[in-house]
Amino acid sequence: MQTRLTVVTLALIGLAMLGYSIAPRPAAAAGQPTPQPSQAPPAPPVIQADNRKAPTETRCTVTAEALNVRTCPGVACAVIGWLGAGQRVNVIADYTPGGWAELATGGEWIHSDYINCEAKP
Repeated sequence: MQTRLTVVTLALIGLAMLGYSIAPRPAAAAGQPTPQPSQAPPAPPVIQADNRKAPTETRCTVTAEALNVRTCPGVACAVIGWLGAGQRVNVIADYTPGGWAELATGGEWIHSDYINCEAKP
């Protein structure tokens, strides 16, 4: 019991040194219920929907004999498959010529130098 009081006392002294003050709770009057807060806790913030438009798709034809399909846009990314000449694929329309195009299936990338795409709408 003595050890527990010492630990509690040291904790209270530490809090006081940090600038906290400990005030005892006011006792409820006999037979009176404990007062409850008069206001409900604030409602959680409302998350607004993303106002950006979904990317459009562009139909493209592979022009290379074998075009690597990668996990991300870059030559250091893992090759997860390949496409042959003449195959048609849908890419997300905001691709950059001379860069990388994401396939519309998502998470798969091809180099845009090796595809011929229809005009963007």
